[in-house]
Amino acid sequence: MMLENESHGHIELIIGPMFAGKTTELMRRVRRELFARRSCYVIKHSRDARYSRESVSSHDKLLLGATAAVAELREVGDAWCPYDVVAVDEGQFFPDIVAFCNTAADAGKTVIVSALDGDYRRQPFDGICRLIPLAESVKKLTAVCMECHCRSASFTYRTVSSEKRELIGGADMYIAACRTCFVTKSKKRAELEAKGSVQTPDKCSDTPAAEKQKGEQREAEEDPITPPTTIAAAEPPLSASAVRKRPVGVDGNVPTDAERCTSKARLECH
Repeated sequence: MMLENESHGHIELIIGPMFAGKTTELMRRVRRELFARRSCYVIKHSRDARYSRESVSSHDKLLLGATAAVAELREVGDAWCPYDVVAVDEGQFFPDIVAFCNTAADAGKTVIVSALDGDYRRQPFDGICRLIPLAESVKKLTAVCMECHCRSASFTYRTVSSEKRELIGGADMYIAACRTCFVTKSKKRAELEAKGSVQTPDKCSDTPAAEKQKGEQREAEEDPITPPTTIAAAEPPLSASAVRKRPVGVDGNVPTDAERCTSKARLECH
C-alpha cells in the first residue's frame, strides 16, 4: 500500500478469483484511509445487488456504504473530484475502467480497484489486463479450493450451465478452484455433455440444478397432479316422483316401451 502522505495519485489493483477476499481487502484499505482523515468516494456496479443495493458487500456480509452505483464510470461525472480516495468494487464489470482510473490517478487521487482477473473459463478481462501496467501496485489474492479444501485456489469455476460471461452470483453458482480441481471438473463436464448426460449450456437455464430440482419438488407437493379419469356419459338420475309415475306391470316389473305403447302410439313414436 502507498504511503498516505504522498501527494501524487496512484492506482492500487486487487485481483484474484471469487471468494479470495478482494472486496474485504478493498474495504480494509478504504477504512484505513478514512482513519487517516482522508475522504473516500466508493463506487459499485449497479447490477451487483447480491447482498445490498446501497452498499459494497463482501461474501462474508461485511458492508461499506457506497457513494454511487452505476453501470459505467462516466455516469458519476466529476462527482469524485473533491475526494482524496476513489474506490471501485467489481472493476471487471466497467467497460471504461482504464480511462477512469488513469484520469483519477493523474488528478492526484488514490485509486483502489478490486476485480476478477479472469472469468469462469480462465479467460482474462480485457480492462483489468490493460490496467495492470498502469497500476503502481498489484495484489493477487487466492482463495482456498472449495472442491478439495487443501490447496490454494486461483481460478473461478462455474457450477451452473450458462454461456453468459457476466453472470452475477455467489456460492450458488461459483466455487474457487485450484488448478487440479478446475481441470478435473472441466473435463468431467465436457465428457458428460458429449454423451448427452447433461444439458449443454445453450439449452440450459441459468437456474442452479439443485435449486431447480427443489423448486419442482415444492411445486409437486403444493399442487399434486391428479391422473385423468374418463367418465362415461350417463343419464341424470330420476327423481322419486318420476319413479312413482312410471307404470308397473302385473308382475311388478316396469313394462318396456314396446309393451306399454298401443299401435297408434307406436306409429307416433316411429
